[in-house]
Amino acid sequence: MYTKTALTFGLFLLLAACESGAKKTLPREVIPPVEQTTPSPKDSFETGKVIPAVALQNSPADSFALYLPEGYTPGKKYPVILFFDPQGAGVYPVTLYQKLAEGYQVILAGSNSSKNGLPFEHLQTMALQLLQDITERLSVDETKIAFCGHSGGAKVALISGANLAQVSTIIYTGAVAQINPTHPFTLIGFGGTKDMNYTDLVSFEWSLAKSNLPHYFFEWNGAHEFPKAEVFKNALELMLHGTNAKIDRLNISITPEKVTAEQQYKEKYMQAFQVQDLNWWKKEVALLNSKKKSDPMYERLLGFISLACYSLTTRSLQQYDLITAEKMIALYKLADPLNKAIPDLEAELRKKKGN
Repeated sequence: MYTKTALTFGLFLLLAACESGAKKTLPREVIPPVEQTTPSPKDSFETGKVIPAVALQNSPADSFALYLPEGYTPGKKYPVILFFDPQGAGVYPVTLYQKLAEGYQVILAGSNSSKNGLPFEHLQTMALQLLQDITERLSVDETKIAFCGHSGGAKVALISGANLAQVSTIIYTGAVAQINPTHPFTLIGFGGTKDMNYTDLVSFEWSLAKSNLPHYFFEWNGAHEFPKAEVFKNALELMLHGTNAKIDRLNISITPEKVTAEQQYKEKYMQAFQVQDLNWWKKEVALLNSKKKSDPMYERLLGFISLACYSLTTRSLQQYDLITAEKMIALYKLADPLNKAIPDLEAELRKKKGN
């Protein structure tokens, strides 16, 4: 869709790095952690209720949230979806989709240990350990195993799932990653039209036209978040029923020309972070705010600026570049004034100034 310059590559690296701050920007309330339970393989789990934290047998320091349908019985095989949340809050997607799981009779498990900021090799090991633990301890239909992730967790789901033959479906939202499939599987993507990574998701879907993998993409009116249950049900339909699934109409509303235009805006802002002052940014942010109701691109661009500000501020504080950090925080407050990460960054800046 566009030429990949060095600047574009730098942009890619920036987004990959700043996703580690998503835990402070996701519009949701995460259920607080609870004490882990450590049942043996012979113990039975409570059904019809979300269990927030179950320790892995071979890695007791790690845990997963679990939901078993109310009628679960070891004498029957059940499809399973394994979730990877960027915050390590596996209980969040499990709770979000538990009613769907009950209706479709699907097991849900969400890693509480896999999260942004960890070495990716370690994250892949965690994904494998979770898969092994679930298939050993529960009655799983091994022809219907799905990996699902959001944001940084989507990268875990995509890359790990593409290399594990047991995984038959990969569901991703909020981010994409380059994959080298080692076996056949179905790809199901969700792109919120207000998500700052929406154009990346769309471009990835278009690129799949050249592959032999079955792929589906659902655009929805959402931000950088797991899809709402009524949207996510499309993934369960496809996972369980394949080509006979009853799904919503597939649609991508943006054109390749608009994708290119949005990328050019991002490249412009990448340069502006280095050379433009706050007066320029005040005018630019005001312009984006005035247009965001008529075109979601401008809301996505505000999200991009917000996420970039988080990354640049964090990096500047780490490097004791306090002048840049102060400027980035001021811009952050312009672009995303209600973001809950800002007070923490301001406190860190004051602390470093004091030292």
